[in-house]
Amino acid sequence: MSKYGVQIPSEGFAELEPECKTDPCEDDFANDVEAEIARTAFDRDVARVAAVAKSAGMEQLDDTQFVADLGRGTRPITDTEIAWVGPDDINPMEHVGAASMIAWARIFKRVLDSGEVKNQAEIALHTGVSRARVTELMHLLQLDRQLQDELLTGKFGPIPERCIREVVKHPSADAQRRELVARMAEQEVDPTVHQMRPKKLRFTTNEPVRCVAYFNPYMFVRQRLREQRHHQLLTQFVEELNTRLASPRCRLDEVRARFEVTERLARDHELSLYKIGVATVERGKRTHLRVSLERDEDERRRRRKYDGFVLLYRDKDQIEKDFRVIKSNLELRPVYHRTDEKVRAHVALCMLALLLERALESRLAAAGIRSTADACLRTLRPAQFNVFDQHALLDSAYSVTRTTPQQRELLKALGLSDLARDREIAKRILPRVRAKGPAEPAAAAS
Repeated sequence: MSKYGVQIPSEGFAELEPECKTDPCEDDFANDVEAEIARTAFDRDVARVAAVAKSAGMEQLDDTQFVADLGRGTRPITDTEIAWVGPDDINPMEHVGAASMIAWARIFKRVLDSGEVKNQAEIALHTGVSRARVTELMHLLQLDRQLQDELLTGKFGPIPERCIREVVKHPSADAQRRELVARMAEQEVDPTVHQMRPKKLRFTTNEPVRCVAYFNPYMFVRQRLREQRHHQLLTQFVEELNTRLASPRCRLDEVRARFEVTERLARDHELSLYKIGVATVERGKRTHLRVSLERDEDERRRRRKYDGFVLLYRDKDQIEKDFRVIKSNLELRPVYHRTDEKVRAHVALCMLALLLERALESRLAAAGIRSTADACLRTLRPAQFNVFDQHALLDSAYSVTRTTPQQRELLKALGLSDLARDREIAKRILPRVRAKGPAEPAAAAS
């Protein structure tokens, strides 16, 4: 939600805490009296939250939904690909082995220095390689600049990248040159080099969108109760761990104790919410470890900001059905594409077919007919277009199979009634002229 460039009306909910202690829908109660008390307290909190939503200017649609029109915002959309190799860069695809990798490392350094990307992690994100791999390539730039140029001009031949990783371990340029010459001799015996695949950088644009905030007071109260319960369970876990650490029989060291807390926080997706501290304390004549947790209030406020707010996808079910239609309903043999042009053409044909299906269903719905495009086509399939070739000297005749009342109703709704009339078809289609045989021109001339 934070990426849409709009301000959600969440100020009044920041410090709002539920007074009830349990959720009547999730907790078990000993008797009906306790359950009724819990439901009453829960409903009272929901009413209090609903009042805050109204005071924030949100419109109430029903008990579970409040809305606020936020106007127009923007959504970052990555839709354009830019080639990494610039006009002044050395094309890595014209080299092999270490030369290709050094060319890529220079390009990565250029985009970092120019500010096109923020860090190596962003390079890894755009190129599809790991962060460690980007660091590994950038490490190749520790090779002497003159040696880099000579390597790119092919002076040392196709040297593999693993050799250069050994060469850059030497601190001086002379030592690197000696090592490189030795590696060149080894490479003549075992010539193993490869290239990286071409890389592209995606360009992000901000597209305008209409933003509406949806708020559910019941969801808000449950999320706040869940946060309280998680914090209580985590506090209890730390207390039990400290009891274990205080025991003389405990063999946990600092690393292991920190790992147990980290594992627990990761299970609840709360690693960024707490800071772990492990200290050594004295107790009598012995010392032991003690774990403490400090909650990051800024991160807590950021998470609580969207309690009760939901992101709705309009017609998400329809979108998923469209993808299923495109991928499963085409009666084609397996088709394999390897070029961008063929992939785009295939997708364009699928989208045109889907557009035709949606147009059919839209016209049927406008006419008050509850039918899918697939059912409509099955009904119309028996109405065939026929061609009659009765005599060699006569033109072909066109006709349509006699339609049923249901088929005529569908054609009328689609605005295609002329397709069932022979005279209308005869006006639009030219007769098929039978090809003359070798002996026929003379007979025709006579």
